[in-house]
Amino acid sequence: TGQFEESEKAFKEYLKKYPKGPHAVEAAVYIADGYRFTEKLKKATKQYHVVLDKYTLTADWETDILCSPVRCALAEDDWPTAMPLLRQIYDIAPDEWRATWAATLLTIAYFKELEVDKVYPLVPYLMRPASFASRSVAFNMAALEAADELFAEETYRDALWIYRLIF
Repeated sequence: TGQFEESEKAFKEYLKKYPKGPHAVEAAVYIADGYRFTEKLKKATKQYHVVLDKYTLTADWETDILCSPVRCALAEDDWPTAMPLLRQIYDIAPDEWRATWAATLLTIAYFKELEVDKVYPLVPYLMRPASFASRSVAFNMAALEAADELFAEETYRDALWIYRLIF
């Protein structure tokens, strides 16, 4: 409804009254979400990390919560901050959908850094029929830019491999 200040206050009151209550994790995440939705990205990231550090989470919950600071970092085009979180998501993702999402974004980051050797292990996720890589403009642009740069540097094997990956 857009009443983020009021909801933040209510969730903070809930956490003060029931710090170990049955919905404490959700309340803490909703506070962070409110910051993210109002573009207070640094506050949101800090709050997400509070949740990750304070609560015992299932792999499912941890994966979902880790996705949010990644979104905050990428909103600011901060790939170096996003990369270790994406790696963590990729490693713990309880399902193929989230692992593929992380693999695609990690590959974009590796292409931006011309770290082609780190892409090879991710290829099985990138080549799956419903992979995010297959329909991501950002993935294809990062791949083309990396391949073009490698080709200009006369690193033909890697350049051609990347071209082949996307065509």
